[in-house]
Amino acid sequence: MLKQMVFQSALLSALTLAGQSVADPVRFSTIDYAPYALTGDALGRDGLIVDIVSVTAEQARLEHINAVLPISRVIKNLASGVADCGVFL
Repeated sequence: MLKQMVFQSALLSALTLAGQSVADPVRFSTIDYAPYALTGDALGRDGLIVDIVSVTAEQARLEHINAVLPISRVIKNLASGVADCGVFL
């Protein structure tokens, strides 16, 4: 199930971002919502959704950046073009 979800996400990301320059990393913004995205975790964990985004980008062979932010900031970044993809639950 997880492999299928990762594959579908990778395919969608690749198709959505096909026009983007290869040199530019894909800019993800993920909502800050534990345990799906963790900031400042004592054990160094990133969170489930952050891990899925990383695996998805790796499977699609996309260089990426993932910022974990409050939901209002994710929406603002998408609207202003600061982020390419928003990750919500």
